[in-house]
This record gives sequence, structure tokens and C-alpha cells, in this order.
Amino acid sequence: MMAWRFVAIHSSGHEVVGAEWGTRADVLARLAKRGLHLVSLEPDVILAVQSLAFGASIPPDRLTFFFRDFSNMLAAGITLNHMMGTLKEAILDPRLSRACDAISCELAAGRSLAEAMAQTRQFPRLAVNAVKAGERAGNLPLVTGLLADHFELSSKLKGKCLEALIYPACVVFFLLVSLVYVSQSVVPQLAPLLPAQAMDSPLTRVMLALSGCVRHAWIMMVFIAGGIFVLAGVLIRRYPRAWYVCLRHIPGIGHVNRDLEIGLCFFDIFVLLRSGIPLDTALREAASSAGNLTGAELEQCCQYLAGGHTFSSALAQGKYFPRLVVETIRLGEEMGRYDDYCERVFKLYYRSFETRVSALVGALQPVLLGVCAVFVIAMAFAFLKPIYANLTHMGVLKP
Repeated sequence: MMAWRFVAIHSSGHEVVGAEWGTRADVLARLAKRGLHLVSLEPDVILAVQSLAFGASIPPDRLTFFFRDFSNMLAAGITLNHMMGTLKEAILDPRLSRACDAISCELAAGRSLAEAMAQTRQFPRLAVNAVKAGERAGNLPLVTGLLADHFELSSKLKGKCLEALIYPACVVFFLLVSLVYVSQSVVPQLAPLLPAQAMDSPLTRVMLALSGCVRHAWIMMVFIAGGIFVLAGVLIRRYPRAWYVCLRHIPGIGHVNRDLEIGLCFFDIFVLLRSGIPLDTALREAASSAGNLTGAELEQCCQYLAGGHTFSSALAQGKYFPRLVVETIRLGEEMGRYDDYCERVFKLYYRSFETRVSALVGALQPVLLGVCAVFVIAMAFAFLKPIYANLTHMGVLKP
């Protein structure tokens, strides 16, 4: 997707400087719809490369600081225009800095904060709708504080998942490096020393064949692995529901993914409800940002709500959410505090997610160490043992 840098004049007379993504015709149409009279429009290759490498949206950790500072400044009584200038000076992320510029221009043109955030196309839909509800209810400091908590949680969960993957990834990487080195340098030196009877061993033949494949066809293997990776990515994007179904049936990983999706889903609902958004709208907004299966189930819940069901009975109809979730929400209905009990569901599943991730990493470590041990033992029995036996038989080594 191409990025375009534009300078335009709003109908109110204010100059607007910003960036848009898409084709030139689409950008021109969007600018005209916003009531902007174009002065200049140029492609921005650097911005396009940055968006391709790091994503067009702002990372959750940067949004955390943005909304936290935003909430504190609102509580201190600082005006929005002055606040945008102050935040821009303190922000290091170029995308967020450009977003602050665009928000300032839109505010000067008479738009609301939520409309200005939506025009930047940098903020998630959940954040825009929560801010819109906060503006209507007059509790914008509370809403921006909740959004800061939301993005801080998202960043923390992402960090936990990456942290859990570091050890297995390092072990697999070093195992592959060792396999390539042994196949390229060690096995060719040991193969001439093998006695003829060593070829009767299936293990020795397998190790020699594996070494030959790695030594002579490693380039092809790299291309095949890359092709499989790209094909898997295309299939996941094209058939996300099938991918989520398969993921949920993987032992260990499926339960972790379920707890993560349910926890984040109900935290989103909690943030939206606490912001003043009605339950049916909050469910639709949470469904738009949830995983494929969870989002589909929330959309189904919205239909049940429209048919006269309560929230808990709508959750129970789909048989997707566990009984614990349904009973907790039913208590919230009886107490008239949906937001508090959605937060309780989130806390329950967040603790479950942390426990399952720790257990999964703890189980993976001995498994990967066992794989490394099997590789070393296979090398010893396939090469070192026959060579040692041959040298002992020849009298070179003493038994």
C-alpha cells in the first residue's frame, strides 16, 4: 500500500498536513470527502517502507504512554490543542507524532477528538469508539485511563508470548546450526573411517543420508521451507476460521489461545462498558477486535440479545464460552454491574493464561533438551561407536 504526504486547506481556512494510504484516486476521494482543498500530494516512500516493516498502526506500548499522558493532562485541565503540542514534543515514535499533528489540524477545523482520531487511521477502532463515548458522557479522563490500561495489557501479553517463544526458538536454531555444521564438516571426515559392517546399521545409513541431503541440497531445503512458510501465511489469511479451529485443537497451545482470547475479549467489553457504551454496541466493537471464532460468537450473542435474551443466556446459547463465564456474567446481571463482572472474567482467564504459559514453557524445555540429546546419541551410535570398535579390533586403541 502506497503512502502519500499531503498539504491541504480546510473549508474553515486552516492548513492541514498529513499522510494517507492507498491509491492516488482513493486518497483524493477521501480528502475531498473531508472538505479539504488539496495544495500538494506527493508519494512518501520512507513512510511506506516504515509501514511495511513495522505496521501502519501504532504499537500498543506507544499507545499506552500516549493515553496515560493524555489522561493525566486532561485531569490537570490542559486544553486539547495545547495537549497535542505537548504530547508531540514528548513522543519519539514518528507515526504517533504525525498523528498528533493531524489531530491538532482536525480539532482546529472543528471536529471532535474521536473524529480527529478516526481521520488519522492510526488508532484502533475500539479506542476511537471509547473516546467518542467518553466525550458524550463527559468522562474523557476516565476513558483515556482505561484505554491506557487496555494497551498496556496488550503490550504485556505480547511480551509474555514472545518471552515464552524465545527459549524454544533459540534451542531449535542452535540445533539446526549444529545439524548443518555436523553434516558439512564432521560427517565427511568420519565417513571414510567407518568399517564396512557399519553400513549394516539402519541408524548409520539414515544419518549418512541425512548428512548428504543437508550437504548437497541445503539451498533447495531453504527454499522449500520458505515456500511452506509463505503458503501457510496465505492460507491463514484466507481461511482464518479454519486456522483458529486447528489451533484450538493443538494440545496445550489450544487452551492457552482460548484463555487469551476470552480474557482479552472480556477486558475489551469491560473497557467499553465502563466508557458508557451500551452492551450491544460494546459486544459488536469487541467482536471486531477479537479472534475469528470469539468474534463470531460475540456477533451471535448480539443477535440473541436483539431477540430478547439476556447476556448470560446469549453466551450459553452458543456453547462456546465455558460455564464459568456464563455463571459469572449471570451474577453480574443480578447485581446490575456488567462491567465489574466482565473485569472478573478477564482476571480469571488472565491468571489461567499465565499459568498455562508457564506450564507449557516448563514442558517444552525438557522436550527440546531431549531432542538435542537424541541427536547427540544418534551421532555417537551411528559413527563413533563403529569407529571405536574398528580401532579397538585393529589394536590401535586398547579395549
